[in-house]
Amino acid sequence: MQYGAGMISVIVPVFNEEGNVEKLYAGITSALQSQGVSYELVFVDDGSTDRSVKLLTGLREKDPQVRIIALGRNFGRQMALTAGLDHAHGSAVIMMDADLQHPPELLPQLIAAHLAGAEIVYTTRHYTTAVGWGKRLSTALFYKCAAFMGIALPESGTEFMLLDQKVVRYLRQTRERTRFLRGIIFWLGFKRAAVSFTVPKRYSGTTKYSLRTMITAALDCIFSFSAAPLYVAGYLGALVSAAGFVYGVYVLYIKFIKGVAVPGWTSIVLAVLGLGGMQLMSLGIVGAYLGRVYEEIKARPLYTIANSWGIADRDA
Repeated sequence: MQYGAGMISVIVPVFNEEGNVEKLYAGITSALQSQGVSYELVFVDDGSTDRSVKLLTGLREKDPQVRIIALGRNFGRQMALTAGLDHAHGSAVIMMDADLQHPPELLPQLIAAHLAGAEIVYTTRHYTTAVGWGKRLSTALFYKCAAFMGIALPESGTEFMLLDQKVVRYLRQTRERTRFLRGIIFWLGFKRAAVSFTVPKRYSGTTKYSLRTMITAALDCIFSFSAAPLYVAGYLGALVSAAGFVYGVYVLYIKFIKGVAVPGWTSIVLAVLGLGGMQLMSLGIVGAYLGRVYEEIKARPLYTIANSWGIADRDA
């Protein structure tokens, strides 16, 4: 059966997932074949150093619906997904991770929601005790922070989602380097539907999301979609200035009305340190935005492709 006027593309970024790719392939193909849809599987290797590419090419030898893009180096998950979106040809595109924590069994529900009229079908996750408290806490803090900054994201949302072809066309037009795809997708609008799932335990390997990676992703989201940190720095500066003015009036009152000199140096040191810290923090926030502007104006390619299987022949 044809899916609308075409097929479904499934994009999977891969980074050192040799223990997962074959089981993931089996799960995806089983789920899609049960729906009787035409499909292609676009695996984007993000500079793996294990046997991931070898296993993927082995799968392609058995199944020509497997397409492989091998990036020139590790560009990160967002760029790997972008490469997949750039080369997917489906009427609908599904993005999912290779660690099997995005269950392939959920694909029929995403397809059903799309056929019912949704142009973006996103997923929300629920954690079990199999996921560490640190991961759950950092995720909750991220969404609270995003909401505080005025960034509209569904709480506990993931990039495991189905996108209509028209959404993908707009995504291809956004070429910013500091990419937070979830934010861009929800910024675009369109009709949405949600599907929830419980995050299963990782099948093989270890997570690629270190604390540093999660903090970087959170900062990319905030700095890409909100100028609130700049305003917060301004508000704090105004607050410190007001406090300094009040304290200055108090000092003049003690000096000239009471005739008593202000004793000690503690208050002066605290005032200098507080004001200096505020200035440095404000400069750091401005620098974070300026650094991202610097990266954008260089206009380098978002990624490079070292090799591909089943991609170049079609795009040619």
